[in-house]
Amino acid sequence: MRITLVHPLQAMPVRSWTFDHQPIIKIGRSPNNDVVLYSSVVSRYHVELKSDHDHWEIINLGRNGTYIDGKPITKVKLVNGLIINLAMSGPKVAIYLQEQSKEVNLKQRKNYYLQRKKEKLEVPLLSTTFDPKSQQQELFKNTKSKKTDRKIVLSF
Repeated sequence: MRITLVHPLQAMPVRSWTFDHQPIIKIGRSPNNDVVLYSSVVSRYHVELKSDHDHWEIINLGRNGTYIDGKPITKVKLVNGLIINLAMSGPKVAIYLQEQSKEVNLKQRKNYYLQRKKEKLEVPLLSTTFDPKSQQQELFKNTKSKKTDRKIVLSF
């Protein structure tokens, strides 16, 4: 599974985390999470991604909610390429169940709820490749980060 923090104004990844064979992945503000995001609207333990035999579920634990396509969720089945908002105005996170090799523009993404009605599980989201020298330097100009064991801590 790959989790990608999405730039708030542009359809490009800011940071990615990859997890192999981990049954539960926790996202939140606390350093005890697998993915740590410092934002005032993100709860200490905001979201839990949980493997349930043949599929993954996303469970909201945050006080400010978790949103898909502007709608609040409590617990939903995860689809490849899903983008969630941690709180209505919080960080956007894309979740990939497997690696994607082709580039897909964010504007080509289908609405999650429309896709679920049609039972399509593939929801492509954004480019998985970008030039780290040109774009990443600009993205991280005002961002402080430190690496701790398996966790990346971002401050905005």
